[in-house]
Amino acid sequence: MLRRMAMTFLRQCQQQSVCEPGCRRLPWLAIQSAQFCQSTREYYEDTRNTYPTLNVRVTGHDCTVVEHYAQYLHNMAQNLDIEVSDSYALPTKTVVIQTLQRPGAIKKPRDFTLKTYERVVQVNDLVSTKAPVFLELLQLNMPQGVKVKVQEHTEEHYEDRFIKRDIPEWML
Repeated sequence: MLRRMAMTFLRQCQQQSVCEPGCRRLPWLAIQSAQFCQSTREYYEDTRNTYPTLNVRVTGHDCTVVEHYAQYLHNMAQNLDIEVSDSYALPTKTVVIQTLQRPGAIKKPRDFTLKTYERVVQVNDLVSTKAPVFLELLQLNMPQGVKVKVQEHTEEHYEDRFIKRDIPEWML
């Protein structure tokens, strides 16, 4: 019965030229999202606002979790028809943590190394109608131990990609 209703609606939809021929939307979705059919898409593209190039920066202490979440963001953006211009890793930051020894304690002080991994997914021309959906999906699917920061791309962000090394004076 549902299939018969869907086919009837599709015929009516095509007769009223709400959708283009071959549009195969379900009846309850077609009414709500008729504005996204191909026939009306050109009108809505003119009225949309876009954000400039944005960096979605994923940070965490577990390399595999950060890498997989960055891949998920990249795939999700492509599925939402959001243009991803670049996706890259930033250099790993290492911090050494030293424990203090209590007076009279037998245990030796330990040193711990804490590594922070960062990945960046660069998004171009994010449409203002898709931005809330994209950002909500970022928050809903964020794993534990991962921080996400969305910011506008600048020249300093581009320079952060590379490892800075001191050049000896004799080479200059």
